[in-house]
Amino acid sequence: MGILTAVLTAVGLIFGGLAIAQPAAADTQPPDPTNPASPPTVAADVLPTTQMDGVAWAQTVVGNTVYVAGKFNNARPAGSAAGTNNTPRSNLLAYDITTGNLISSFNVPLNAQALAITASPDGSRVYVGGDFTTAGVATTTASSRSAPPPAR
Repeated sequence: MGILTAVLTAVGLIFGGLAIAQPAAADTQPPDPTNPASPPTVAADVLPTTQMDGVAWAQTVVGNTVYVAGKFNNARPAGSAAGTNNTPRSNLLAYDITTGNLISSFNVPLNAQALAITASPDGSRVYVGGDFTTAGVATTTASSRSAPPPAR
């Protein structure tokens, strides 16, 4: 009898919990956003920056330029629907932080995802790490960008 009572109690708790549970929802307008106890909130608003058709794993800022490393094939202007107004960018792109616009003169395609990016202390170079084994030629300089062959 004790086992039957335990099972019925467990079933009651499960179904009772389902009855009280409510779907989760984002609160984009907390009662007092200036109160430090208010949790941070987010919304699905359109971002005013360049968008990509994948994921950004890392970014670094040099002056007014944001360099983005990730796994994506294209970039599009802010507000453009997915799949429209695409500019090819393979796993690495740069955009202007003040306008949000893609920097068209920076195009260094990588043959696989970039996972990390950082700038030199003086901002004259950007270092990228990831799964790629080749990188294209930057249009901003004539130097070649390539990664060492993978370790065996």
